[in-house]
This record gives sequence, structure tokens and C-alpha cells, in this order.
Amino acid sequence: MARRSPAPKRKAADKNHVLGSVTQLASEMPPELGESMASVQKFDSPLEQATTPSLEALKAYTLGRQSLLGDDPTGAPALFNRAIALDPNFAMAYASLGTWYNERARARALR
Repeated sequence: MARRSPAPKRKAADKNHVLGSVTQLASEMPPELGESMASVQKFDSPLEQATTPSLEALKAYTLGRQSLLGDDPTGAPALFNRAIALDPNFAMAYASLGTWYNERARARALR
């Protein structure tokens, strides 16, 4: 049986640096997980650039997405607005809020 290399570990300085630590860990994962190094290097971007550096904003956004995709999406806008208030540069929160309003407008038009 092949010997596995030890799993890399990181500790974030505080909750505002968690996503940076996750990004570092992801880039250090061993290639035996299936993705080639060329692919990792090509598509590697810091997680906080793809989403937000604010863990609280990410939590609000995630809860908003869950609400949006759940049985009662009425709570989603407040959660997306909370994410935006925590990080005004959080593009996906704006996009999801826009999706909610678009779906609501479409549903009204079909009535």
C-alpha cells in the first residue's frame, strides 16, 4: 500500500483570514486527489477573490442561497442584503439578490 503524505494544516489568525487559509490549503493539496498541477495553476484564484474575504458575509450569502433554493425563498433578500452590507464588493451576493427579484417579477407576470 502506498504511503500517503501528511495532510497540510493551516491556522487562521482570526475569522477574517479563514478564507485565505483555505485557499492556501487547497493549493497545497496533493495531486493524488485527481487534479493535475497544470489545471490547478491555470484555475487557481484566491477564494476571497472568487467570493468575499468576509466569513460573516459568506455565511449570510450561503444562508440566502439556501433560502432561495428552499421551500420559502422570502427570507433570501434580507440575507443577501446582509452579505452586501458586510462586503459591498461581494458580486455574487448582488447577483443572487438580482436573481431573486427577477424570479419574483417573472412569477408576477405569469399570474
